Amino acid sequence: MVKFKIELDSKALDKQLANALKRNPKVTANTVKAIALDLQGKSAKLAPVDTGDLRNNCNADLSKVNGSKASATVGYSLPYALRQHEELGYNHPKGGQAKFLEQPFLENEKKYIDKIKNIPDEVLK
Repeated sequence: MVKFKIELDSKALDKQLANALKRNPKVTANTVKAIALDLQGKSAKLAPVDTGDLRNNCNADLSKVNGSKASATVGYSLPYALRQHEELGYNHPKGGQAKFLEQPFLENEKKYIDKIKNIPDEVLK
C-alpha cells in the first residue's frame, strides 16, 4: 500500500509537548491521543466525497504515544489522498474540499497548544 505524507510542523506545539512530557507523561500521552482523534474527526468531515472512501480512510496512528513519548500521526493512505489534499482547483460536487487535513490543524493549533500547556505537574505520591 502506498502512503502519502503531509507534514504539518509546529515548533510551538513541539516545545509545549516536550515540557509537558517532563511535567506529566501520562496525562500528556492521553492529551496527545485526544488531540489526534479530534483532528482525525475534523479532517475526515472536510475530506472530498465521491464514494466516501477518502473520509473513511482517515487514520490516527497512536502507536508512538506512551509514557515517555508522545507522537501521533493523522493521515490518509489512499493513493489519491495527497493530490486531493493539494489540488485547490478540483471541484467537489458531493462535498468536501482541498486542504482537508491542513485546515483543521491550523484552525485548532492554538487550542491544541493550550491543552498541552495546561497539563498539570505530576502529583507527588
